[in-house]
Amino acid sequence: MGYLHGGMLAGSAAEAVSKLKVGEISEPSLLLEGVGVFKLIDRKDAKLNTFDAVKGRATELLINEEAERAWKDLIAQLRKKTSITVDESHFEPLPVATKAEEKK
Repeated sequence: MGYLHGGMLAGSAAEAVSKLKVGEISEPSLLLEGVGVFKLIDRKDAKLNTFDAVKGRATELLINEEAERAWKDLIAQLRKKTSITVDESHFEPLPVATKAEEKK
């Protein structure tokens, strides 16, 4: 996984990794897509990068954020202006439950 900073892992995974000392292996942690086991190989002290070092990434994040906001605004405008009608004649009727089925 490489080096991670605070906030990159969620929930139990972040808690498990934060408790490890260098060389230790975590207990299994439930993740969104299964189970994870972590080994801490190294720990570096946090450092503040210069603006020049992060400018490109910050610009990329800002552009992505603005694009996402513009997309959500467009979807909201389209939903507000668009009238939707459902032609239910193409649907099959729902089966009616019997008394025996309702008791289940």
